[in-house]
Amino acid sequence: MFVLTVCATGPVMADFQAGISAYLARDYGSAFRILLPLADQGHIEAQTIIGVMYHNGQGVELDEDQARNWLLRVIRTYPANPSVPPEADSSDRITLTPEEILKKRRESNPNSF
Repeated sequence: MFVLTVCATGPVMADFQAGISAYLARDYGSAFRILLPLADQGHIEAQTIIGVMYHNGQGVELDEDQARNWLLRVIRTYPANPSVPPEADSSDRITLTPEEILKKRRESNPNSF
């Protein structure tokens, strides 16, 4: 069972990196198509970026309800998010760019990806 988990991690990380590359290249449509399945599978960084994309209308129609839903998944999974002060309300949670979110994630957990 452990071997299957390890094997599944490689393709997921490759897909995530491809999604991030597309996002950083401003190819938002491709980034969304790559990251959405990962987000649906519970990939926390993909969920965050999908939420930000809905919030900014990047590759999708701007949709605050979808943005809120995706970002609430992240908050519920990691309620003690080190990138957001405890006193911040939900609107403060979506002001970071995906690049800033990833940087903070790497700083708080360098082994996450």
